[in-house]
Amino acid sequence: MSLINIATFNNATEAYLLKAKLESEGIPAFIFDEQMISLNPLLSNSLHGIKLKVDEKYKDKALTIMHQINNAPISHNGEILHCPKCQSVNIENDFKATRSLKELFSLLVSLLFTTHPLTKHSYYRCKDCGHVFKP
Repeated sequence: MSLINIATFNNATEAYLLKAKLESEGIPAFIFDEQMISLNPLLSNSLHGIKLKVDEKYKDKALTIMHQINNAPISHNGEILHCPKCQSVNIENDFKATRSLKELFSLLVSLLFTTHPLTKHSYYRCKDCGHVFKP
């Protein structure tokens, strides 16, 4: 068995979520360096993060699953999101934008008092037409 690295993470939670998904699809996956980085997070740069590895024969299937997870924005009710303007599914998740006077005021107050913004909204942005929208 020849293990290859398919992803690196800064925290163990993300690594275990992807590991669980891969194993549910029949791909055995292994996590490396989790304990060292959990004990001393400063070692993350020298160890190159928490590594998720799979057998080389499962590489293509694992990368396909990872691509599907990263490129399929899903709405709150479990459906795949479409751009309301052009119906594309090529959408950027968690796009930060200041689109109202309330959000602009919150941003200015947070800069003045060096705090986190009081109101912070995430939007979706279509990568094809550039349309910004709420789900």
